[in-house]
Amino acid sequence: MTGPRPRQPVLAFGAALLLALLAALAQGLTYYRDRAPADPVAAVVGQPVELGGTRQQVTSFTVAATLPNEDPTEPPVHGPPGSRMVLVVWTQQVLDPAIKLDEHSCETTLVADDGTVWQPDGDFSYALARPVSLTCGDSDDVPLVRGRVREIGSSYVIPARYADRVQWQLELDSGDQVLRVRR
Repeated sequence: MTGPRPRQPVLAFGAALLLALLAALAQGLTYYRDRAPADPVAAVVGQPVELGGTRQQVTSFTVAATLPNEDPTEPPVHGPPGSRMVLVVWTQQVLDPAIKLDEHSCETTLVADDGTVWQPDGDFSYALARPVSLTCGDSDDVPLVRGRVREIGSSYVIPARYADRVQWQLELDSGDQVLRVRR
């Protein structure tokens, strides 16, 4: 006599599959939660901040129509009409002995209140009176030395309407450590 097949193996397989999917989902959520960057650290000009094994301190955050030229015999540097020049100068000191100096890096941006983002502007950087270093990382011109304070400068050109609505942002290494400074 043949009758209907028992449903228990099918239900057991479905339950096992559902549990396996839930376990994978939980593991994935935990992984991405742990990888998510920490909330940005907020600071003001002049405030030292420990970030990712370094000490960072913005010493000046200048927004102006013109900025001094590196060559004092030349006229000041200015951007296109309707723009503002921004120069952020900060210091960095690598404190953590575990940081590999040849791999240490950072990325800087300006971020407006509406989410607009600007990268450093290389066209104007070299004409400005600014620190020699343009980055947190090691270079032939300015080697990175653990414990030594290094002065760095980033310059930007932004529309004038954003002059009072920008924050400077520093992301160390992989972007896991973020510092934001408002003028």
